[in-house]
Amino acid sequence: MKDTPRKATLHWAMVLQMSLGALAFAWSAHSLLEAEFPTLLALGLSTLLVMGFGRFSLRLPGSQICLSLSEPLVFSVMLWGGPGPAALLAGLDGFLASTRHARARHLRLANGSVMTLSVLAGGAALEYLSPGSLRQQIPVEHMIAPVFAAALTSYVVNILIYMVVNALHKGFETLRQTQALFSWTILSNFASASAALLIWAVYTQYGALALALGVPATVIVYMLFWSVVERSDSQQKHHDELKLLHTSMMEAFALAIDSRDHEARGHARRVQAYAEALGSFVAQHARDFSIGYALDDAWCESLSTSALLHDVGKLSVPDQLLQRTDDLSPAERDRLREHATLGAAIIGRIPFPHPIAAAVRHHHENWDGSGYPEQLRGEAISLEARIVGLADQLDHVHQSHGSDSAPSVENLVAFVARYSGTRFDPKLAELYCAHAEEIEEIVSQRGDLRDERSRRWETSQDTETLRGLGEAQREAGVLYGLARELGTTLDVQESCALVVERLLDLLPATSCAIYLADSKRQILVPHHAKGPLRGILSERSFAPGEGITGWTFEVGDAALNADPRVDLGWDAEQESAPTRCQLAVPIRDDEGTLGVITFYAPQANVFENDHLRILDSAIPQAAHALRNAALYESTRRTSMTDSLTGLPNSRYLYAQLEKEVARATRRAMPLVVVVMDLDGFKPINDTWGHQAGDEVLAKVAKMFQDTFRQGDIVCRYAGDEFVALLPETSPEEARTVVERVQHHIQETAIEVPSGNERAMISVGCSAGLSCFPLDGSTLEELIHRADKEMYRDKALRHEELEIEGRR
Repeated sequence: MKDTPRKATLHWAMVLQMSLGALAFAWSAHSLLEAEFPTLLALGLSTLLVMGFGRFSLRLPGSQICLSLSEPLVFSVMLWGGPGPAALLAGLDGFLASTRHARARHLRLANGSVMTLSVLAGGAALEYLSPGSLRQQIPVEHMIAPVFAAALTSYVVNILIYMVVNALHKGFETLRQTQALFSWTILSNFASASAALLIWAVYTQYGALALALGVPATVIVYMLFWSVVERSDSQQKHHDELKLLHTSMMEAFALAIDSRDHEARGHARRVQAYAEALGSFVAQHARDFSIGYALDDAWCESLSTSALLHDVGKLSVPDQLLQRTDDLSPAERDRLREHATLGAAIIGRIPFPHPIAAAVRHHHENWDGSGYPEQLRGEAISLEARIVGLADQLDHVHQSHGSDSAPSVENLVAFVARYSGTRFDPKLAELYCAHAEEIEEIVSQRGDLRDERSRRWETSQDTETLRGLGEAQREAGVLYGLARELGTTLDVQESCALVVERLLDLLPATSCAIYLADSKRQILVPHHAKGPLRGILSERSFAPGEGITGWTFEVGDAALNADPRVDLGWDAEQESAPTRCQLAVPIRDDEGTLGVITFYAPQANVFENDHLRILDSAIPQAAHALRNAALYESTRRTSMTDSLTGLPNSRYLYAQLEKEVARATRRAMPLVVVVMDLDGFKPINDTWGHQAGDEVLAKVAKMFQDTFRQGDIVCRYAGDEFVALLPETSPEEARTVVERVQHHIQETAIEVPSGNERAMISVGCSAGLSCFPLDGSTLEELIHRADKEMYRDKALRHEELEIEGRR
C-alpha cells in the first residue's frame, strides 16, 4: 500500500509525458505544411533509411558508445529542415526502435514521445543559435557551436525525462545508477551531430554528386571499421572467458577447501563476503590507513580473492587434525598452523594480476605480534591480511553460535572492540564498529550466515562434488591412519583390531571379523570381531572351502553381496541384528593367503565395487603387517621356549618375573619363587646315556605342567634345574603345592631306552622357596634365597636316602 501514491504519480507522469510528446509530434507535422520540396524529399528519403537501416548500430571498441545510423540522419534533417521535420523523424525512430524491445504499447508511445521532445528541444536550440536561416549557405565553422549545442540540449532533455520516470518507478536511490547508465549518451549524440555536420558540409560545398560519390567510400570505411570492432569484440569475449575461468578456478579451490571440513562448509565464501564489505568501507576511508597505493576496483577484486582462498593451505593438512575436537598437542598445533605458510606457497605459484599471497600467509597475524607464522606487529601486517583476519574471526563468532541462532550486532561489536589493539587493527576495528549494521546487512544479502549457500548446494550439482571430495579425503585419511598405526605394533591381535576398526568406518557394514589360518592351515580361527554379531563370529571357525569364508580362503576370490546364512545359519535371522548381506575378502600378499576378512550388513546388496576398491588398497598393507606380526610372535615364542621340554626358558622367566613382581607390588599380594633340581639325574646320563636323560627331562616337565596349578608358571632354568612362579600365593600354600609336585614325581616311574630294551627308573626333586617381598625385592635376591633353600632340601633328602639305605 505504501507504493500506491508513487505508482499513481508515475502513471500521471507518463500520461503527461506522452501528451506533451503527442503535442510536439502534431506541431512538427503541422510545420511540414510550410516546408519546401527539398525538405520534404530529404525527410522522405531519411524516413525510408530509418525504417530500413535504423536498427543497425556501430559500437565503438572498448566502450558502451553505440552510433545508430538513424541519429546522424535525424541531425541532418534538423540542419536542412529545422526542428519540426527532425522531431517527426526522431519520434518515428523511437517508436520503431521500441517495437523490437518493448511489448507494451504504452512503452512504445513513451519512447517515441521522449525522442520527439528531446530532438524538438535540440532543434529549437540549433535554430536559435544559428547565425542565419538554416536554408542559407552558412559557413561550416559557424555551425559547429550551434550543432553541438543542439546535441547537448537533446541529451539533457532526454536524460532528465528518463531520470524522473525511473526515479518514480524504482525510487530516488536509483538516480545515480540512471545517470551512470546514460553518461555515455552525450558522446553518442556528439558523434552523430559531427557526422551530420560533415554530411551537410560536403553537400553545401560540393553538391549532391559529391555526397553520392562519398557513399562507396563511407561503406568501405564502415566495413573496415566493423572488422576492427569484431576483432575487438572477439578479444573482449576471450578476456571475459579467461575471467570466468579465473572465477571458476577460485570457486573450485573454495569447494575443495569446504570438502575438508563439513562443519564449517561455506566458511570461505562467508569470509569473502565480510572482506568485500569491509573493503568497501576501507576504500571510502583510505586516508585513515596511510596506504601508498590506490584502493580501486582492482584492489577490491584482489582482496575478495584473498578472502576466498585464505584457507587453501588446509588442503595439505591431515584430516585427523582438521576434524579434531579435543585439545591439540604442541606439535599438532604447529602442524595445523603451517596451513598459512603452505597456502601462501600454493597461491604464490599462480600469476594473479595483484599479489595476494601475503594476505593468505599473514591473516592469522595479530596487531600486537602474538599471531603466526611470523609474529608480525602493527602495520607490518598488510592491510589485506588485517581485513581478511578480521573477516575470518567474525565468521568464527557466527559458527560458534551454531546453526540455530546468530550473534547480535551488539555482540559482534563487543567482540571486535574487546580485541581492538590486540588481535585487530584499532582503526579497522573502529571502522567495523561504526558501520557494523551496514556491514552485517551487506553480508546477510550474500546468503544466510548459517550456511544458506550450503543448503542451496544440497539441491545443486555441487552436493555430489562436495560429497565425493569429502569421501575421498576421509578414505585417504583412514587408510593413511591404518598404515601408520599398523607400523607401530607387532601384536597379531592388536593388528587385527586396528584393521577391523578402520575398515568398518569406510564400509556400510555393522559387523566384521578377521579369520586367520593356523600354522598347519587346517582351520580358519577368528582373531578379532566387532559389531552386533561379535559373539557369534568369535565362536565360529571354518575349514578351507567351508561356507562363504572358507570358500573365499580356498579360491582366493572375494564374495560380494553373498547370503550370510551360508556362514551363520539361522543366527543371521536373529531379531536383535538381522543380517542380509556379506562381503568376504581374502587377506593375502605376495607370499600367499593368510586368512579372510568378512563384513556383514543388515541391508541386502549394499556392498559395491567401490568398496572392493577400498579393500584392494587396504588389504595388502594389512596382510603385510599381520605376516610380520605373526613372524615376530613365532620368533619371540621360539626365543623364549626351551626346545626340549616345551617350557619357557630362562629368558622368559626373567621377563615374566619382572611383570609378576610389579603386579604383586601393585596389588600388595605375595609372590612365591620355587627353584627345583632333579635328584640323581647325573647317574641317568652316565648309565643310560644323554638320550635317556633328555627323555626324563621332557617327561618331568610334563609332570610339572600337570601338577602345578593353572596360573602358575614353570620354566626350565638350566640343565636339570626348573623354576616356578606362584602368583598371589602365601609360603604355606606354596609348600603344599610343591610337596604335591615332589611326591608325584617321586612316585612316577619313567620309562627310558636301555639298549634294545626299555628300563623303568624314578627320580626325585629337591625344591626351595622364597617369597616376595619377605625374602627379597629383586630377581637375583629371590632366586638366590630359593636356591639356598633348594640345596638345604637336597641335603636333607640325601640324608634321608642314606638312612633308609642303611636300614
